[in-house]
Amino acid sequence: SFGGDGILPDKHSQDQEKRIKYIDLVANAIILQNTVDLTYAVRELVAEGHEVKHEDLARISPYWTGHIKRFGDYVLDWDDAPPALDAELPLLAGSGPS
Repeated sequence: SFGGDGILPDKHSQDQEKRIKYIDLVANAIILQNTVDLTYAVRELVAEGHEVKHEDLARISPYWTGHIKRFGDYVLDWDDAPPALDAELPLLAGSGPS
C-alpha cells in the first residue's frame, strides 16, 4: 500500500486481508525499533547526568514516522545481531506513577 494512498488494488478479500496484516506488521516493527531507540536515548541521557522522570517519558510516543523513508533502500545485516535490550530504565527515584 506504500504509494497507493491507502487504496487496496486487490479485489479479492483474502489478498486485501493479507495487505492489511502486512501493514500492521510493518507498523509494529517500526514501533518496536522506535522503542529500542528511545530506550537507548534515555539511557544515554541518564549516563550524562540528566534527570529523567516517568512524567517525561509519559509525553513521548514510539509511534512517529517522520524518519521513515517510504521508498528508500533498507539494508539488513543478518550477521550483526543487536545487543540485548534491558527493559529496566534507571529513572529518578520516586518519580514513578502513583
